[in-house]
Amino acid sequence: MFAPGSHSDIADPSLADPRREIEDWFSKLSHLSVKALVVLGPDPFGPASARQVLTVFPRRHTRAAELLCSSDSYGEAWRESKSPMVGWVNLKGTDTYGNESWRRHWIEDGMSSMVRVEIPLPLGRAFECFVFSQSEASDRAHAAEVAYALLSSWPTLKPILLSEQTSITSRERESLIAAAEGLTAREAAVRMSCTERTVNHHWSRAMIKMRATNKIAAVQRAVWLGLI
Repeated sequence: MFAPGSHSDIADPSLADPRREIEDWFSKLSHLSVKALVVLGPDPFGPASARQVLTVFPRRHTRAAELLCSSDSYGEAWRESKSPMVGWVNLKGTDTYGNESWRRHWIEDGMSSMVRVEIPLPLGRAFECFVFSQSEASDRAHAAEVAYALLSSWPTLKPILLSEQTSITSRERESLIAAAEGLTAREAAVRMSCTERTVNHHWSRAMIKMRATNKIAAVQRAVWLGLI
């Protein structure tokens, strides 16, 4: 998790209730027999293999989501093996990948199949979206439809998820983008219509929240998380 700070305004101001927005988005997948959603994201303070639960819906599946996150299934090893970014599996089937004790928990929760969609990030990181259904998946067409629904909604879903995870403000994010582009404090101040002192303040606050000792590290971790 991130260092404490002020409430995030990185997401659209209209997203006053992120959980409600996720619920509304989730309801749009009802025609695909979707019953649960889990999104995993990279842990910026750990190795490339480290990940964290960004959201789970409904909340009653939290334990199952945590078991999936802590397992060695998918994640970095999956990406390094050049495996597909979209895939589906019947949970009660015989095919396995990694240590799948988490699979039994999802079966106990009443789920029969899962579709996984990966959204790549720089430096070997990625968001992983897992969609669960109570019915078995019969072919790739279903997985393709779920993937299309997820990817087409991702520009809206992503800021909702990040608003729950980070306290980086929009101005701090803007200053990190300026740093990523190689701007000096003076140049960033011109772009942001503020003083150099204010820019340095934003950089300092961003470094604290990202647990970084310098701007480069703060930018790197922001990139890993898809913040910039």
